[in-house]
Amino acid sequence: SSALREAISVRTVRVGLRSIPRSLDAFGDVAARPEAEAVVHAPFEGVLVELRAEVGQHVRKGQVLALIRSAELGRAQSVYLKALGEQRLAEREPKRQRRLFDDDLASRREVDEASQKDDAARLALEQALEELRVYGIESRAIAALAARGRVDPLQVLTSPVAGTVIRRTALKGARVAPSDEQPLFGLLDLSVVRIETDIPERAWQFVRAGQTARVDVDALPDAPVSGRVIRVAPLLNPESHTGKALIDIPNPREALRPGMSARVHIQTGTQRLLAVPPAAIQQEGERTFVYKALPEGDFLETPVTTGARVGEWVPIIRGLSPGDDVVTVGAFDLHSEARKSSFGGE
Repeated sequence: SSALREAISVRTVRVGLRSIPRSLDAFGDVAARPEAEAVVHAPFEGVLVELRAEVGQHVRKGQVLALIRSAELGRAQSVYLKALGEQRLAEREPKRQRRLFDDDLASRREVDEASQKDDAARLALEQALEELRVYGIESRAIAALAARGRVDPLQVLTSPVAGTVIRRTALKGARVAPSDEQPLFGLLDLSVVRIETDIPERAWQFVRAGQTARVDVDALPDAPVSGRVIRVAPLLNPESHTGKALIDIPNPREALRPGMSARVHIQTGTQRLLAVPPAAIQQEGERTFVYKALPEGDFLETPVTTGARVGEWVPIIRGLSPGDDVVTVGAFDLHSEARKSSFGGE
């Protein structure tokens, strides 16, 4: 009626294709990355004389875990120091012989022999140096040995990564060797954790490496985190019709721990869909409908099938066409008046 038109303020919006973000919700578990775990073996035979790391302790890369006293290391250091001294003497001899040769005090043969001895001394030094490197001796420690000029059979065992000590079989006073099956220490770097999730067949083609993923963890309900998809399996599981996606999450405070359950929300791009503002959608029991504006000024209650709301839009799967006008402001009032009329109200 004209009175009702004056009483109800109505605004409409034109139905059309909208760019709607496409997303995917999935479940997964927090896990450590395979490359995040490190083990420490004895680099040479010796006796553990001091332990400086406990299970559960966080250590820095290069932090001392234990001290080993090793006669084998002492012998390797002795060979290196001897080779270093011989090389220093040998490297001066070719220059001396060349000066003597220039003064006709040495023969060409003596010059060549001095050069050969210098080359041999350099090779012996390099071999001795490589043996120390095989033992895990760092360049800084080798430089200190050369400056000190004497053997020190006490060697530090350091952590190869920054992480948490998760295993320790090392015992003070125990004799250790590189051939021991059990590592002395096990470490885990949790600065980045990984989530493996199953992507359903219908969405698998839209998930790509590099996409952003938001992660909600039940153990940390107020602290959602984000990461990126790093890899998507090239094949689907024929039984479950899902594909694996791996997501890496920065974890600087190590609040995320392996075994925690997580909900994953992946932004997989955009799609063009018919959509209307949420204000246009009316619900009554299991019925979902909108009020479509007709050319003559009436409004037709029109059933629709909708998708999940995305931001400021609700996708329309069925019930409307591009170019239709639907009521947004005033839709609830129209609904109330329509129901009042159907029950004989004024």
